[in-house]
Amino acid sequence: MLRSIYAGREIADASEIDHSLHRLPSPWLLAGMEATVGHLVEAIRRQDPILIVADFDVDGATSSAVAVR
Repeated sequence: MLRSIYAGREIADASEIDHSLHRLPSPWLLAGMEATVGHLVEAIRRQDPILIVADFDVDGATSSAVAVR
């Protein structure tokens, strides 16, 4: 059954559906990431308030909960 589904979606190899963490691109590849992290670290050191904004779906609710903690 899975072969049929994969074939219908033109998936030829199991590696095409591997979404494990080690296969994700590094977040450091995003433009401005180093500067953003630097600003965030400084804000935390100064105990500045930080506004956390997220959408209300599974990843948004989870990431905002992690950020608040």
